[in-house]
Amino acid sequence: MSAFQDPDVYRDILNQLQVGVCVLDLQKKIVFWSDGAEQISGYARIEVLGHVCSENILLHCN
Repeated sequence: MSAFQDPDVYRDILNQLQVGVCVLDLQKKIVFWSDGAEQISGYARIEVLGHVCSENILLHCN
């Protein structure tokens, strides 16, 4: 398997960025929360993964 076919490679790259990254699915459920997102928001990954952003996790979503 090529390294670029491994989803863990992309997860590692996103976690190493110096910005917060949040990825939502089509139902606006949080499926990825980067280390930067934890630092910026104060929410730990375990607190937000699987939640819909309209549950007041991210107030800018509607």
